[in-house]
Amino acid sequence: MDTERFQNTGQPDWDWWGRLWPTPGATLRRLGITPDQTVAEVACGNGYFALPAAQITDPNPVYALDLEESLLEECTHLAERQEIENVVPIHGDA
Repeated sequence: MDTERFQNTGQPDWDWWGRLWPTPGATLRRLGITPDQTVAEVACGNGYFALPAAQITDPNPVYALDLEESLLEECTHLAERQEIENVVPIHGDA
């Protein structure tokens, strides 16, 4: 995989995301995410939306795809801390 063409500009922190979407779970529900679905989030970053999506769809999986391995690792760590077991991290290029 040629990652030289992509330079991460830095993931905004949770406070930044929180100012835009203070309730990500409610936002996802308004967008139509329901418990019977399987979800894929492309460019999931550290999981700001993937983790709440996984709580909504549990036990169905949420496929969390990102090019940046460190962000996927953070997402996985946060999922473990929150005892969310249905996030499936995928390292790849959309």
